[in-house]
Amino acid sequence: MTESLENQISEVTNGQSTADQELTGLKRADGNFVTTLTLNSRTCKWPIGDPTDRNFHYCGRRPESGRPYCDAHELRSYQPLRSRANQRASFTRSR
Repeated sequence: MTESLENQISEVTNGQSTADQELTGLKRADGNFVTTLTLNSRTCKWPIGDPTDRNFHYCGRRPESGRPYCDAHELRSYQPLRSRANQRASFTRSR
């Protein structure tokens, strides 16, 4: 599964690194980036830039049905669960 996902990412990025793609985002047919006002269920909602900046926008690529992010950003948003042993070690009880 990981190999096919990596292939999909390379197709999405057209040989550029994911970081390079994040800097530009995907422009809509009218030549503008996807903004908060133009987000919909068919656009990746990965934020690009500082929300207080005038040039703030979203990725804009098409995500899998029902997901908020495109394949490349879906991978970046995933945080694996820590094992139970690690979780217990990070929570110490005070008495």
